[in-house]
Amino acid sequence: MDISKHLIICIILTILLFPSYSYSSFLVFLLGLLIDIDHYLWYSIKYKDFNPKSTYFFHKKRLKLKTVDRLHIFHTSEFWLIILILSLNYYIFPLVIGLVFHLIMDFSEMPLNSKNLRSTSFIFWIYKNSFRNL
Repeated sequence: MDISKHLIICIILTILLFPSYSYSSFLVFLLGLLIDIDHYLWYSIKYKDFNPKSTYFFHKKRLKLKTVDRLHIFHTSEFWLIILILSLNYYIFPLVIGLVFHLIMDFSEMPLNSKNLRSTSFIFWIYKNSFRNL
């Protein structure tokens, strides 16, 4: 999903949660946007291009490209589990809210784009890719 849509939703959620969570509501904003840093990491490692603009435009036109099995580490179930466990022990529940809304927006776009595959589990990605070179 486009970063501008994530930005708008995160701003709205932060404003709505501010009366209940005070300044902790900014964690919604933080994770709701910064979770996509893994797109930059994936692109930079794969193409050895560390220009953020290149990453942005690559993902902007990704619908036309046939990409297979991208690992965006912060979009995996293992990362979600770590955040959920941390939110039980620390006062970071707004992080979970930001993560959930970010993922809802991402997944709501995915069925429209069958070529845009993303691994949702780090462990499954390792298992699947370990047989690729045989």
